[in-house]
Amino acid sequence: MEAVLNLNRDELKKIIKEAVREVIEESKWDLFQEKLAHVSDREMKDIETHYAEPDKDVFYSEEIEI
Repeated sequence: MEAVLNLNRDELKKIIKEAVREVIEESKWDLFQEKLAHVSDREMKDIETHYAEPDKDVFYSEEIEI
């Protein structure tokens, strides 16, 4: 038994646009990660020593999982 899916032109266009949008977002994220400079543990420790901890009264902060 075959499943039949009926979509009109606008529904199909909406699905395709969303899929393309998702691919573009993933590509932008990959490019962003490639452009970030790698920091070794030693360099990070040096940065923390020189610049200490960031100010506690932060206006905006966001954490992301990679």
